Amino acid sequence: MPEPLVSILIPAYNRAALIGETLASVALQSYKHWECIVVDDGSTDATVAVVQSYCDKDARFKLYHRPENRPKGGNAARNYALEMSRGEYVNWFDSDDLMEKHFIQNKLAVFLNNAEVDFVVSKSVNFYADGRQEPIGYYGFNDSLALTADHFIQEQVHWITDDLFIKRSKIGAVRFDESLLSGQEFNFCAQLLSHNSLNGVFINSILSYRRIHLGSIQESLKQNELLAFKRKYIVAQKTFKSVYTRLTDASEVFFINRILKLATALLRNRVYPPSYLNFLYLYTKSCGLAKGTCLVCYSILLVMGMDSYRMGKIIKAS
Repeated sequence: MPEPLVSILIPAYNRAALIGETLASVALQSYKHWECIVVDDGSTDATVAVVQSYCDKDARFKLYHRPENRPKGGNAARNYALEMSRGEYVNWFDSDDLMEKHFIQNKLAVFLNNAEVDFVVSKSVNFYADGRQEPIGYYGFNDSLALTADHFIQEQVHWITDDLFIKRSKIGAVRFDESLLSGQEFNFCAQLLSHNSLNGVFINSILSYRRIHLGSIQESLKQNELLAFKRKYIVAQKTFKSVYTRLTDASEVFFINRILKLATALLRNRVYPPSYLNFLYLYTKSCGLAKGTCLVCYSILLVMGMDSYRMGKIIKAS
């Protein structure tokens, strides 16, 4: 029986100083039947040359350029990489992160031992240039919880882009939102789990290393709290729009709390939350005029200082 092909999909932009280490960690994988699709997003440094050097040495590496008719950004590159790939299994990966030697082998083994599995999730750890490592805080969940839409949306289980390894056939029509600048993995996975009935398995092992550096999204958002609030709000609002017809009551209340907390943080900084009226309209359309009116009223109270947990309880009970 032939070994299944695994596609590693990497978007890249101005990563000449780092992507070589990433690709080296792919090349050293103990499982050998893989392809690594790198899509350059218009780099102005030597990224293309570094990637090409790996392509020249190993045909399993393939370099593509984001088409001019696709929006600039990592998410368009991620989607295009999927289109160019052929693997039965898919794992998106970031261009500055590293894989443990058995990254592919350990993930694939779960599928080979259980035909009912649709995706697996492993763990990552943050690492710094000085060698320090630190856990990713939101991994502190009960690993006995099922990897469902409800548990993911309510942040009872969580993972980053590097962690998700999935059967290609289970991705369906879900794609990365090409308008988002951060938080794309939450938006993508919330849609993936909400629009499909998938069986996921958690691997309680660190199989990848997320690099934290001055050019990383995580580090840049630490330096600009207001920008972080705005981006988180946009992700929450757009994700709600894409899945609101499929939400359970518990996930609906969670989303409302999250959006209103973030909206309040923006309003208190005199920044109008983008598409806030659209969110109120969608909520009213989904839940009825009475709840919509309550939400508008309690949004005003929230801005004035009401605790959002209390507000969510009131809305749920209305």
